[in-house]
Amino acid sequence: MEKKLVNSLLHTKSVASLEGLYAGQQIPAEKKPFLISLRESSGPLMAVDGGDVILDVASQIASLALGFNPGVMFGTVQFLESWTGATNTIPIKTVRQALAALLARQLGWNDLNMHLCHSGAEANECALGMCYARRTNRDARHVLAFRQSFHGRMMVALSATWNPAKREPFAWPNCEADYVDYPEMPDGDDASSIVSPADWQALWACAPRIDFEQQLNRAFPQSDSLLTDEIKSLLQVRNYLGTRRHFAVIIEPMQCEGGDRYSSSRFHNGLLAVCKAFQIPLIYDEIQTGYGLGGDFFWHRKFDLRDHRGDSSAPDYVVVAKKAQVGAVLSHHKCEYEEQFNAASLVRGFAQASMIDQYRGEIAAMEVRNRRELAAIVEEFGPALSRPRVCGISFAFEFANAETSKRFVEQRFQHGLLYYPAGDRAARFRFNLAFRGKWLDVAWQQIRAALHATLKPSADPTTVDGNRSTSVEASSTRSYRDFHLEFLRGKLTDLAKKPFRSIEEAKAFVQESLNRTGPGQLIVNFLDEESWPDYRDAVERLQHEIYEPLRQTPIEKFDRLIKAKNSSAIAVTSGDRVVAMAFAAPLANFPRERGMRGDELFKEPLATYMLDLTVVPEYRGQLGRIMKQAVCLVAQTTGMKHVVGRNRDRLARGMWAINLSLGSYITRVIREDYLDDQSHRDCLIYRSDLVWDEPAIDLSSAVPQPMDCIDLSESFVQTNMPSLVNKLTLSNFVTPDFVENLNFVFSLLPESLRHGYTTSGISECVDKLIKVLWLKRKPHTRMITIEGSYFGEGSFAARALSGCTDAYFPVEIVPFVDDSQCVSELEVKLAAPDTLAMWVEPLGWKTGRRLSPELLQSIRKLCRRFDVPLVSHDSGGLFYRFEGSSFAPSGMDGLVPDAGLMSLGGQMALCYTTDRYFDSTPLQFISTWDGDVFSLAQFCEIARRTVGDRTGFELLIEQFERLLLGKLAENDVSQYDLYRGTGSFQGPVESSLSEMFQVSGAGRHVCLACPGAMRRFIEWAIR
Repeated sequence: MEKKLVNSLLHTKSVASLEGLYAGQQIPAEKKPFLISLRESSGPLMAVDGGDVILDVASQIASLALGFNPGVMFGTVQFLESWTGATNTIPIKTVRQALAALLARQLGWNDLNMHLCHSGAEANECALGMCYARRTNRDARHVLAFRQSFHGRMMVALSATWNPAKREPFAWPNCEADYVDYPEMPDGDDASSIVSPADWQALWACAPRIDFEQQLNRAFPQSDSLLTDEIKSLLQVRNYLGTRRHFAVIIEPMQCEGGDRYSSSRFHNGLLAVCKAFQIPLIYDEIQTGYGLGGDFFWHRKFDLRDHRGDSSAPDYVVVAKKAQVGAVLSHHKCEYEEQFNAASLVRGFAQASMIDQYRGEIAAMEVRNRRELAAIVEEFGPALSRPRVCGISFAFEFANAETSKRFVEQRFQHGLLYYPAGDRAARFRFNLAFRGKWLDVAWQQIRAALHATLKPSADPTTVDGNRSTSVEASSTRSYRDFHLEFLRGKLTDLAKKPFRSIEEAKAFVQESLNRTGPGQLIVNFLDEESWPDYRDAVERLQHEIYEPLRQTPIEKFDRLIKAKNSSAIAVTSGDRVVAMAFAAPLANFPRERGMRGDELFKEPLATYMLDLTVVPEYRGQLGRIMKQAVCLVAQTTGMKHVVGRNRDRLARGMWAINLSLGSYITRVIREDYLDDQSHRDCLIYRSDLVWDEPAIDLSSAVPQPMDCIDLSESFVQTNMPSLVNKLTLSNFVTPDFVENLNFVFSLLPESLRHGYTTSGISECVDKLIKVLWLKRKPHTRMITIEGSYFGEGSFAARALSGCTDAYFPVEIVPFVDDSQCVSELEVKLAAPDTLAMWVEPLGWKTGRRLSPELLQSIRKLCRRFDVPLVSHDSGGLFYRFEGSSFAPSGMDGLVPDAGLMSLGGQMALCYTTDRYFDSTPLQFISTWDGDVFSLAQFCEIARRTVGDRTGFELLIEQFERLLLGKLAENDVSQYDLYRGTGSFQGPVESSLSEMFQVSGAGRHVCLACPGAMRRFIEWAIR
């Protein structure tokens, strides 16, 4: 369908909707003035709701590897865990293992520990925290970073971020980083071409020497300007580390926010040598550069890091996010912090990692084209443009001054583009794999047009390609949506224990899909023993026509398959010719297929094996996808539970993309399985699930998982599929439903607290609130909380408030014995003049402990008396769990705090303040993701049902608690503390009941159940 690129900043519908959020200062007025329709977005095009499209040449700040709504990412919706948020199931653990194995191969590491979290800043805080916990000098409190660096906006990561405008307003005493020069490599030099084995030996030999500078000068007598800068920087690093005040060195292999600044292999080998000499861990921040931005999967792998013997070496930590879709710390050490991440983000991240790994050649080809185009525009615009730099799917150029750079940024929406500045004078671009074919032409056409408008505004616009009314042909994603909704209907039907569609309905859907999206007049034929003889010769000919002898499937295997129970045999014909075919049957029929006899599902009668899928060359494309979809749909209808198959690495990447789109995940990799001379011989053994097993009842995870499997409906699935497939950078763009849902969540809070900021996870809430309060209460730094409270573990500040050992920030934790003792101690501590805030958790997320309303009201009075802000962590007490009179504890009479925070589940949290502390400065508190559209929708779905039927909800709580107490009585449990179905108990109980609960550090079973889990427990209890 034809769409126009946007040509102005004015989009009335979007602006009016956003103004509703801004009018009451619910959030700062910082979003771009376009509401985004994820359903209508496709490839490189981000669709404006009810309007035109934007060509996203920034790929959501390098978060998208494949563009919008790529078929591969639809596989996310086929995981039940994506919808519920569960992260401890077998499918999610298997995806995680497959991702870790892939990343270990890309890093060249034999051992890898992967710690997952919600964002890039959180990942940096976790990596830095691991360094801090393992430091040998217990007095070390500082990070060594580089000028022009950017490492995120959480407290310690922000202290290591160079930009003074971003960092200095929040400069916390005794938390400052030290900075050294980043030796930027001259334009056009290749990062891997400057170092030699002799250089490695020299750098490592020099590192520990007292006469380091003299040794460097002797090792590199033929100096140039770059080498001079590198030696200067390495000397700065050495001198700083010699002070023994640093617990980590952190660096970007290419500085992105700082201006797309490259550095050499020689320098990075020297840096590693110095860090190793002083035994200080080195962190590579690959949040933006990782996952193929520079061609190599990890940018730092370009540097060919070596040790003093010339053997391959590596940094201590590598941090990723962006295209990884989650934050991840990759290291050789186990992280002791509790993981909190979004299951859907992990699945999307695995899919993107897989495709980047498979399509390295396309990235290399795109680099060649971009290098050529960039050289041409620099030549065209003469001295006004300079310093072109290209690597992989990233490139940048520089203007003569900051003012011109600003004008160029102002032109982006005038020409339907989205890109960003980097540093003072550079513009940076981040393509993705959707930028192939015509889209590269359109992108460069529009970039040229924007440059003409900036540098040659007097030129006749009709003479410039890419004027302001450019039309483009946008792809429709309807065929993907239709199939996945039909496939999900089957899973929802099975989960609800209702009858499946009939086989005739399944076959009709397949034919309809082919009619709608397939090329020409094609007929789907479902084969059986009676019809097989009519197709046998054609199938054999097709095998010989398409495959070399080693890959041909003997016709006898097809003969056996046709006779097998629950087999699927499909042939698509054009006239008398078979142009595509797909064959599958239960796995036990194929004991001689390599690797299959050892599969854990080999004896599972409801696991089907994909024997063959073949499409003639002229029909390849959508037809292969439809054939695989047909096999899955028919197998699902006939009662099969899994599809298992073999997929050749790289050489069958198109088929792997199709398999990923169906929710497949790797269970094993067989090395060197294909015995030929091709370059890639590994085999991926994969599985996809045709139905969802009902998960175990979880009565402790209401905070991270507010939606239970029983809560899923077809209408919710259909509405929210686009936000599960696509991830927006909410710091810049939001969707109409995000605005509606955010308004709803604010309406659940007291009117005085309806000002705030969205975040990715509870730890980011903590850091944002600290910064908000700090702006108004400098220089106060003391924070106070009550023993047993929990505020997350994803940042230094959150860990300090949660009582983790060896806290970095000053937090006084008041022991809790009883209300009277607590109030007495708090009265003394709150009177101290340097107190920043008092933090309380009315209902413990991790413990189920409920502070009494009387205690909280006393704390509220003390805080007012001493003019200390009170912050309430409301997550555990949401959904009327704390008090029946208020959806959140912060709304309780006599408690209403000065600020609060709540996790909404998944990758979404919200912090909020009164007008006194709210800072409405745009961009002051943003992070790239700032939450997740789907996670917000998920929370609001359950919250709306709860608020809309209070009578029914109260009856649910009453019945749940009565039945739970009955079960505890049956098990002779008398030590329990339950109120409104929430709390904890202690004592041995039968395993069928015990497995429903998590156990706190105090050895108590924690009961914190979402409404759906309560309903499933009731069904279980009365059976």
